[in-house]
Amino acid sequence: MLFLRHKQAITQNQNQILSLLKRQQLERQGQSMPQTGSLKIRLEMILWIGKIENYLMVQAKELVGLVV
Repeated sequence: MLFLRHKQAITQNQNQILSLLKRQQLERQGQSMPQTGSLKIRLEMILWIGKIENYLMVQAKELVGLVV
């Protein structure tokens, strides 16, 4: 169950990153998309969330290893 939630979170983060990269590409071409904050800050937040999720997944695997 934990693995499934982790996989869903990773997929969601990947989709957010792809969306932000698409927005960045459109802005470079002179087009724009509705923006709700700084692109760079949002991208950094998503990357940090991914790092935290990876850390928590490692901790969960170690905990499961101790229980088994």
